[in-house]
Amino acid sequence: HSSMMINGYKAMLSSKKALMDGENDMTVVIMKGNKPVKNVDVNIKFFMPSMPGMDFTQHAKRNGNSYKANIDFSMMGEWAYELMFKTSDGAMHKTKGSVNLK
Repeated sequence: HSSMMINGYKAMLSSKKALMDGENDMTVVIMKGNKPVKNVDVNIKFFMPSMPGMDFTQHAKRNGNSYKANIDFSMMGEWAYELMFKTSDGAMHKTKGSVNLK
């Protein structure tokens, strides 16, 4: 689970189980104040800092108050990510983090 603040929005990235190589279901929740934001376009770019060329971007689809993405990691190791979401006013918001698959 990861939680980040960006431009007055709180972005939360989570998974119900530990991340592993192969397919992983991840959930993104975008909050403004204490309310979920439902009209955003969410994408997550994953890449391996130690291996140039190992990168992919996944679109997250709205599911109620959250956004769901199926992330297919090709191997174990450290994956950095850039969570990007575009709000209804056309503004693009970006935040970064990383996950370590063991």
